[in-house]
Parts: sequence; structure tokens; C-alpha cells
Amino acid sequence: INVPLDREIRVFVMGRVNQPGPVTARMSEGITLLRAIAGAGGVAEGGKQTAVQISRRLRSGQEVKFKVNLKNILKGKTMDLRLEEGDVVFVPESFW
Repeated sequence: INVPLDREIRVFVMGRVNQPGPVTARMSEGITLLRAIAGAGGVAEGGKQTAVQISRRLRSGQEVKFKVNLKNILKGKTMDLRLEEGDVVFVPESFW
């Protein structure tokens, strides 16, 4: 019998969050955008929730970036996004 290890995955949360840095979870549980930001202490004052950026490196080595409206996820208008190992979440600063 071969039992696969439930390894840990890590994503990085940066920008206007209260505790920037790596956030870990078990692969079997997975990690979503909301959970990652909560693990980083939440969005700090001045964080722009409507333009959260996620950077992901594909197996080909290419990096893709996409923007997510966190407010719409919190309101239930869009589904929470499942993150992958090594994703970088950036919460930008709102200038007004």
C-alpha cells in the first residue's frame, strides 16, 4: 500500500496586508484567495480590494498575471479563487 504524503503548499501575500509573507496549507485542503489574505492578517487600511493581482508561473516557465476583485468575492458575486503552489498575491494601495 502506497499512501501519498499530504505535503504543504505555500503562496506569498504581499502589498497592503497586515502581515505580508508566505501562507501555507495542506495540499488536501487547498488554499483560496480569501484564505491566503486572511492568513496574512487581512487587507490593511488603504488596500485596494478591487484590483488584487495574482502572479502564477506556469510549467512552461511563463508567468501569467491576472486581477481579481476581492470585494465581489466577499459579496458572493464571484467565486473564491483556488490558488496554486508558488502563487504570489499582491494587494495594491488605493490612492483615494
